[in-house]
Amino acid sequence: VVASPDAAAGEAFALEFEPPCGRVHTFEGTLRPSTGADVPLDATQFVLRGSTLRNTKLALGVVAYTGRDTRLVRNARETPSKLSEL
Repeated sequence: VVASPDAAAGEAFALEFEPPCGRVHTFEGTLRPSTGADVPLDATQFVLRGSTLRNTKLALGVVAYTGRDTRLVRNARETPSKLSEL
């Protein structure tokens, strides 16, 4: 869609995606540039918080979820007690 930051500078984009949920292995959304065709988005274009990109010269990104709406926070569970009962 966008080959360089310079190409993105004059472009307007809209992003539609599913509401926050705890599923970390799925993602569905659509990137809608003001000019050109819509681009479907899925889990292959989604990077979770704490991920590290390697061997990448350039990455353009959009933050989709923040705070308590991040998928890792929504997927987190309280740590179970490891105490036994006698």
